[in-house]
Parts: sequence; C-alpha cells; structure tokens
Amino acid sequence: SEFQCPFCKRVEDTLKQVRETYPNDVRIVWKNNALPFHNRALPAAAAAMAAHDQGKFWEYHEKVFAEQQDLEDAKLEAHAVALGLDIAKWKAHIAAQTSKPAIDKDMEQAGQVNARGTPNFFINGRNLVGAVPLDAFKKLIDEELGKAKAKIAAGTPAAEVYAATIKDGRSWEPLDPKVNTFTLDGYPFLGAENGDVVIVEFSDFQCPFCSRVGAPLKALVADPELAGRVKVVFKNFPLGFHEQAKPAATAALAAHRQGKFWEMHDKLFASQQELAADKFSTWAQELGLDMAKFEADVKDPALGAMIEKDMAEGQAAGLEGTPTVYINGRKFEPTSGFSPEAFKPIIAKYFPKK
Repeated sequence: SEFQCPFCKRVEDTLKQVRETYPNDVRIVWKNNALPFHNRALPAAAAAMAAHDQGKFWEYHEKVFAEQQDLEDAKLEAHAVALGLDIAKWKAHIAAQTSKPAIDKDMEQAGQVNARGTPNFFINGRNLVGAVPLDAFKKLIDEELGKAKAKIAAGTPAAEVYAATIKDGRSWEPLDPKVNTFTLDGYPFLGAENGDVVIVEFSDFQCPFCSRVGAPLKALVADPELAGRVKVVFKNFPLGFHEQAKPAATAALAAHRQGKFWEMHDKLFASQQELAADKFSTWAQELGLDMAKFEADVKDPALGAMIEKDMAEGQAAGLEGTPTVYINGRKFEPTSGFSPEAFKPIIAKYFPKK
C-alpha cells in the first residue's frame, strides 16, 4: 500500500471490518509500495516508519489517511506532534533516511511478487488486488483458515503455519530471461555511448504512459552511482490507434538528423494534446532547425523505413504495447513503474559493475 493512493484509503474501512470479523485469526502486515507518480508517497512512508520506530505506526497511518489531501512536510510533522512523538527523534529518523533500506526492500519485494499498483494484498500468499469489498476478503480468509486448522491438527504449531504455507511460494521475475538483439547504430541515445548497461525504450509520442518514462531515464543516466555505465536508446513504436504517433516519430527523427532529437522529444511529450504537422514545424523553428532540411526530411521514406524497422524488432521481441523497456536485451517489467529506484536494484543484481 501507499499513503497517496485514493484506493488505498478507500480500503481501510474494509480492513477494519476484517479485523473485527476475525479478531483472533488475522494478522495484517503493512508493506510500503510508493508509486512513482505519487510524489508525496515516499515522504509519507518515511514519516510513518519514523512513527513506527516509536511504536505508533498504526496511529500515524490513520492520521495520514484521514487527511490524505495534505501530505506536505508540515502536516506530516503535525501528525507526529498530535501523537506525542519525540519530534527530535522523529525528525532525525527521517533526515538520516533510517527506514530507506526497509522501504526499498518492500518495493523490491513488491516487484518479486508482481504487485502492480496499490492496494495489493496477499492472504497467506494468495493475491487479491484493489479496494475490494469485505466478501472478497472473507472468501480467501475462510479458505486459508480451513487449511491452517488442518495444518495445526496435523501437528504444525500455530506460530509456524504461515511459514509452512508460503515456503514454496512463487515469485515474479521482472527481467525476462530471453535476450533480444536490437539495431543501435544511428539511433538517438542518452548517456554513455559505450556504456555496459544499454536500455532500449520503445515508445509512442501519443501514449500518455510513455510521457512518464523520459524523466526517470534521464535521472538514471545522471545518477552518480551509475556514472559512465548507462546508455538509453530510443526506438519508435507508434500504435495504430494513435493517428499522430507516426508523424510525431518522423518529426523527431528529422530533428535527430540535426542533432535535436531529445529537444523535439521533450516538446512532443509536453504537448501531446496538440500533435499535428503545423505544430511539428513550429517546434522545429523554436529549436532553430534548418527548416528547409526539416521539411524535406519528414518526407524522406528512409525515416518511415526506420520506424517500420523499429516496429518489426519490437514485435519480434514480444512487445505488446508502450512503453516497453529492455535492459541489455531483456524485457523489463517493474511492478511499480519505471522509476530510477526500479532500475537500480536490477542493474546491481544482474549487471554489476565489473
């Protein structure tokens, strides 16, 4: 769960009903899974974990959800004051990022069990997604209680039932084992030209989800911990139902011929609702492009062929939609979005610095 998600707040009343229905049989464990597009989810998680350090997690958790519309630092501190926490200790906990390893571990674990989005529940390892009604919880809980009682009757101590239940549980692998090969020469890229971590992004300029990927990838390239290692290559995969996606891709590649791909890329994504041929020309002028060359290049069949080649490579690699990202040829499907925090542990695990 996370504190900025409206659905996470909505399900809290249902969880209270679960506790009331099963006062002696159910334990609820909170795991942080801050989504990248909720900019106050991580600060709220850190604040709640600082309250947990003083034995007040659930009380703090209730206050945060009760005033979810305000997750700014002042309000987070006000909750701590209202609960009588040692404020100096609470602030020091946050400033030292004491809970960051635990939060990072939670988010990594969310990826391992394919917990896409929030809220996401696992009842003795069985997944239940979303702010569902009490009956949906009861169905799984009752089934699992039946199994638990059978284990206890067979001699498993009650305290060991959960561990016995999940010992053979399956985990999700966000990095596909299949290694694909892509054409890289001549394509626009960010970062280290000879980096050992090559991230290939297939994107569509009219896709709203694609517009969220650029900033995290730029942040990853700029991360000092990965200095000189990351190369991000952009490939076009215009979807058929986005009528301006292919013309926009062509305009971006025409700008690439004049060394301005990323500048055009940013303009296209910043103005997705305005994509049209006249706008492409306006933006090209704003970027100081040679307009005669730009207008000629957007009509060059070679650029269309380049886009078609991208699409063929994407389809061969199992691409089904956008955005789709590959790390060193392996399809990457993080559960919590394409944030730098999603990439870094995968890079560290599978592609450690040599």
